[in-house]
Amino acid sequence: MLTVQIALTVLTVLTVLTVLTVLTVLTVLTVLTVLTVLTVLTVLTVLTVLTVLTVLTVLTVRVALTVLTVRILLTVPVVPSRIPRSPRQRIHHPWQSHHSWAVGPFHRQ
Repeated sequence: MLTVQIALTVLTVLTVLTVLTVLTVLTVLTVLTVLTVLTVLTVLTVLTVLTVLTVLTVLTVRVALTVLTVRILLTVPVVPSRIPRSPRQRIHHPWQSHHSWAVGPFHRQ
């Protein structure tokens, strides 16, 4: 009878130890899974933030270059074409007179 009680006690202890081992393994696996998921989410968040910052930087640079280009184009004087015009194509202003009676510093005499 004592041998049976010892055997039952040993079996109970082994069963408890097995259950505790299984629970420990499951707890460790759960913690590792949670840590893995958190790591993946952190990496995805960092990549998303970097992507957004990159897009914003590119857009900012493009806008800055566009504004700079427009400012340069607005400040550079437009050079008229150097095509020689014949006397008939020249614009005749009323104060430009070639008559002999025209006098003044801007008129031919």
